[in-house]
Amino acid sequence: MKNKVLIITKDPKSKGGVVNYYNNFFNSFSDDEIQLEWFVIGSRAKDYYERQNRGFKYFIELLRDIFAFISKLIVDKEIKIVQVSPSFFTVPVIRDFIFLFIAQLFGKKTITFIRGWNTKYSQQKSFWKTVMFRTYKKADETIVLAGKFKDQLVNFFGFDPNKVSISRTMFNKEDIVLKEKFEDETLKIVFLSRISKEKGIFQILEAINLLKDQKLNYKINVFGHFANTEIEKEIKELISKHGIEQYIEFCGFADKATKFKAYAENDIFILPTAHDEGCPNSVIEALGAGLYVMATPVGAIDEIVKNKINGDIISIDTHKDLMDSIKYCVENKATLKPLAHNNIDYANNNFEQNVIVSQIKGIYRKLLK
Repeated sequence: MKNKVLIITKDPKSKGGVVNYYNNFFNSFSDDEIQLEWFVIGSRAKDYYERQNRGFKYFIELLRDIFAFISKLIVDKEIKIVQVSPSFFTVPVIRDFIFLFIAQLFGKKTITFIRGWNTKYSQQKSFWKTVMFRTYKKADETIVLAGKFKDQLVNFFGFDPNKVSISRTMFNKEDIVLKEKFEDETLKIVFLSRISKEKGIFQILEAINLLKDQKLNYKINVFGHFANTEIEKEIKELISKHGIEQYIEFCGFADKATKFKAYAENDIFILPTAHDEGCPNSVIEALGAGLYVMATPVGAIDEIVKNKINGDIISIDTHKDLMDSIKYCVENKATLKPLAHNNIDYANNNFEQNVIVSQIKGIYRKLLK
């Protein structure tokens, strides 16, 4: 009889980084003594596009999930560990607190794996947050995606540092298409994210505008969906106004195959985000594909990308820093080529899914002793 780990998270058919992570995690997890089981909470995949408008229906669904969870714990005696995966925002923290509290009442070992991070929320204290975090601090293990997140939990909320682990997101090296970088005269840069102000698209446009008179040989290929039609219109108007069409191309939404092809065919990955990031999958995948990474020090990014060693760390909300970085990369391709190539081994040794799964498996085994 195997010890069961019940992982509480979103519908596996939904979209997003958390679901992608757990799908990879389940597919690559194998152990003679431990069995994983997925327990779905929150909006289902079929309701994805209506999830913001559920209103009272959300509470009905939450009650349904709570009742199903309690029933599961009563019936399934093989469950030894319950793992919740909240983002660090008000609603997910409250929702997962309920499941964590119930699991602890049933005497289960508990793990909190904090996925998304909200800096503002992490710096606020309130009576109800204090009450909830008594339960969160009782978890047998808390996993975060960045050292700075651990510091915040320990120094601000009083978590036991010995019970907080740092992990990362992961990639499957079988998905990677390797191709030599910095071979063409034109430096090819790829942006792969939601096209929005927070993700830095306007910083990119302003940097291109400042560089256009220098006639540098580069092209930025943008993959992703526009956040809304207003953003799309504003971007197209700016490109036309500045006359920078030759330096940027919008390639549409990237499915899995298109995404990994984009990594293969470009030299540099760019993400000048000001958004509250955890540990972006795209950065990990880009490193695994042997790209040099140009990104802001948000979330775990500046812990996995070291300035001028395997990428450039650029300041948030400043197109001048981004402009300087693009120019440096165009003018120093020979220097960057071996640094980018080294990212392949670096990513395989630290972020490949078997490495990350082994780390999490070690936490499970520790709790099951």
